[in-house]
Amino acid sequence: MGLFDLFKKKNNDPGEKLEVKPLYYWEERSYMQIVPSSNEYLLDDGLLDRISGIEGLSVKSFMMPAGELSGTLEVEYAQKNYEISFFWTSFNLPQMYQHQNQFFTEDEMDALKKANKALVYHTKFGDAPKEAYHLQLKLACAMVPDLMGLVDESAEKLMCPRWVKMAARSYVLPANDSMYTVQAISSKENDVWLHTHGLARCGVTELEIMNSDKDNYNNHYYVISTLAGRLLDGVEDGEPILIGRFSNGEPILVSPVMWNEGILKYKKSALGGPADRKDGHNSKTSLVFISDENGKLSPVSQYNGILAQNPLFFISNEETKRMSMLARERFEYLKTAAVQEETSALVKVALPTASGESPEHIWFELKQLTENGFRAVLTQEPYDVPDMHEGDEGEYTINDVTDWIVFSKKYGRVTPETAYLIE
Repeated sequence: MGLFDLFKKKNNDPGEKLEVKPLYYWEERSYMQIVPSSNEYLLDDGLLDRISGIEGLSVKSFMMPAGELSGTLEVEYAQKNYEISFFWTSFNLPQMYQHQNQFFTEDEMDALKKANKALVYHTKFGDAPKEAYHLQLKLACAMVPDLMGLVDESAEKLMCPRWVKMAARSYVLPANDSMYTVQAISSKENDVWLHTHGLARCGVTELEIMNSDKDNYNNHYYVISTLAGRLLDGVEDGEPILIGRFSNGEPILVSPVMWNEGILKYKKSALGGPADRKDGHNSKTSLVFISDENGKLSPVSQYNGILAQNPLFFISNEETKRMSMLARERFEYLKTAAVQEETSALVKVALPTASGESPEHIWFELKQLTENGFRAVLTQEPYDVPDMHEGDEGEYTINDVTDWIVFSKKYGRVTPETAYLIE
């Protein structure tokens, strides 16, 4: 029995062969544009020295742009070889990026709107996409130290220079979700089509959910983002993948199905149908389906009711470790914010469990910073820590921290991922 024999067929034959196209240039390679603060900025004589100064990087060859020829750079980084091409181009901030201003000050966004030049640089990620993405951030800061914005063309994303610089100097890899975006395209009929940008350059399939709507697309976003994280962490696609549990305890099993096959489950006129794929979303991209206990695949929208009942989505051990390292690396930012007026904070602490299995990660309310750590009050009843209860107060060190959140009148809501807001 074929995969789609598991579907209950509908009379929705698109009437034409749906051809999977080759990867587009922004999917085959990772393209970014560095926007300098000065429109008169030129690549200077210190460029090679700044690139060579990136920790763990060795320059193999280097050539500046000449006329219409791109500059080239060959480096070894994290035991992988990369070839980077770069050239100057004219710049005009796309309208869609002007709405991604939650991380920008008004002055920063106004300056970007006036910019007319950018340095494009691109490379193949190879088999270490997380390290390659981190390298691109480091190269952006080395190549244009006064950057005022970074456009990730492959992910259709605009990044704040303060975030870029903080991520570049971090010893911790950026989060999986920094490497891609999930876009929501809506219609007048309330339909929503969710799809990613940025995953194909990482060697995995882009992901989509059709037949979403404005009441449920946020729940569907968590399905896509959790699956994207699993794929980036190395889980093989093509088989049902466990990404969490529904509120009734049943597993959430999903399968990415290549778009030209998965689209047959939907009406030809649906948002995200063949007419919407003539100029894109027709290469390495897959529709996400949920599998039941019998292995039957169904559109995610058929699970709208139970997805609205606070399902539990899993975080991999790799991501949990990364988050913990980042929370500790940036704990000083929490300390800076904590002394401000009208500020409160939550700190997640790893507690040893009675079963001796994985630690239980529980939120505490920060009460006081101490010389060696902090005092905090447990905000919830533990599941497998019988000697501790909600309301208990104790003293902990930075080595116990696995996450934190600051709520500040001055800075807003800040996490380790957005700690640049405190700078």
